[in-house]
Amino acid sequence: MISRRMFCKLIGSSLVTLPMVAATERLFAQEQAPDVDLSVKIGHMLMMGFRGTQIDTDHHIVRDIQKYHIGGVILFSHYAPDKVSTRNNIQSATQLQALIATLQSFAPTPLLVAIDYEGGQVSRLNEDQGFPPTVSHGHLGELNDLANTRSHATIMARTLAQLGINLNLAPVVDLNTNPKNPVIARFERSFSGNADLVTRHAVEFIKAHAEQGIFCTLKHFPGHGSSTNDSHLGFTDITNTWSVGELKPYSKMIKANLADVIMTAHVFHSGMDDTYPATLSRAILTDMLRHEMGYDGVILTDDLQMKAITNFYGFDAAIQHAIEAGVDMIMLANIADYYDADLAVRAVNVIEQLVRDGIISEQRIDQSYRRIARLKQRLQENPTLRVTDPQSPDVLYFPETGHTLHGIFLNYWLAHGGLAMFGFPLTREFAEQGITVQYFERVRFEYHPGATHSVGTVMLGVLGREAAEARHGELPFEPAIKGVRKGRYFPETGHHLSPLFEDYWDEQGGLALFGYPISEPFRDVSQIDGHPYLVQYFERVRLEHHPEHAGTPYVVIPGMLGLESLRARGWID
Repeated sequence: MISRRMFCKLIGSSLVTLPMVAATERLFAQEQAPDVDLSVKIGHMLMMGFRGTQIDTDHHIVRDIQKYHIGGVILFSHYAPDKVSTRNNIQSATQLQALIATLQSFAPTPLLVAIDYEGGQVSRLNEDQGFPPTVSHGHLGELNDLANTRSHATIMARTLAQLGINLNLAPVVDLNTNPKNPVIARFERSFSGNADLVTRHAVEFIKAHAEQGIFCTLKHFPGHGSSTNDSHLGFTDITNTWSVGELKPYSKMIKANLADVIMTAHVFHSGMDDTYPATLSRAILTDMLRHEMGYDGVILTDDLQMKAITNFYGFDAAIQHAIEAGVDMIMLANIADYYDADLAVRAVNVIEQLVRDGIISEQRIDQSYRRIARLKQRLQENPTLRVTDPQSPDVLYFPETGHTLHGIFLNYWLAHGGLAMFGFPLTREFAEQGITVQYFERVRFEYHPGATHSVGTVMLGVLGREAAEARHGELPFEPAIKGVRKGRYFPETGHHLSPLFEDYWDEQGGLALFGYPISEPFRDVSQIDGHPYLVQYFERVRLEHHPEHAGTPYVVIPGMLGLESLRARGWID
């Protein structure tokens, strides 16, 4: 095997020094996972394939998402054995948008939605389905124009973003060292045989995707470009063909913090591990990739149903060895000759039994869950990124802002004033401090499941207080004396409700909807049209009285506190 000293000697002098991942990030996955049920943690470790171009509640993938908590899905154009006429998940852009939106609507936390979209011959999104044409890594590497690679990758990333796909199983960073390679060179999947050129183009590919909010996957670790066999079809030994230079793209991008996900190869190298292929090898995945190369991101297997695995290991043993090796997510593509609707159930049962028997510790499951949760959290860091129209009758899409309304928030929005009251949605739904929230132009909705069957199940966030934090000391925000102004007085905050707002406040929901007044009414001037108007802040909203709209429903409207709050967070300009 390659020792630590030999590994450092082989690659240490050849690597470019780049910023290292913060120490806190490296420790993150070692911390004990939060108080999450074991079944949830285990389910997150699965990335499942399924058949169907549309789904409903009777489809097994919905059960797998809701009951077994799977962490992700992988999409395919076709399934074996006939890869021409056997449509799997993809027919058109409109159909695929709706499918992905439906999948996500059933998920309590965002799913990783993955696809092989390398370009050229390996692309599940093809021109005959209405998608933009793509070129191969090999073509881009031969041109060796980084700007051109960035441009092509940007088009691809935008396509994925519009569909709702958030994980591209690309770029391939294998080195094209064997021109007769049946799975890499044959399909022009490698940028080059030169490690530095591969790295430069992969970096452009990844950065283009990151700009669109799409994760990328480096593959196939520790290198598949020198192989003489195809691991889809059987045993693949790289012992005599592999070279240490095949690690260079991984090392450089790990150090540059550009490795969102790394996919394993089902290849065997007796010098690294004389027993197991890379996907099942602790020596390769934990000792080398984790410890020597410093990677603490998500490790994803290539499809565990490929024959390099299934011809030599049973289902249970393959899952056990993969987890023991250091894998975080197990891919079960379910595109083999035999389709198994209960594949996720089988996998969950295997992992749960391994934990019960003490073969796999719950701490080991925690490590993977933490890495996956950390990756998913990045999907939610900026919830203002536009989404695509899901073409679903149960979802209301607003092209003006590129966001949707559905479920309980849609019902609440419709029942309490809709566009006139709340404005357009500015974000998707996302989790914050244990509750589901969504921002609108004028308000922030919060879903409190613990308040089910009460008026507080959906309520407005305290954006008025948030916006007024810096205004204390201004006269309108200083407590008033009862009776010094006209209007209803609230001793809780020491402010009066302006008579101009009183009818609107009562009719639209009063205290439950708006909260207490936190300022006295005062005059302001619109920055848009220069008209003077009366404003007053409440805990959850800012009300504005516009006399120029007298006689219309818009004489009193909520102010744009949602916009103000998002600007303060730096999420929008």
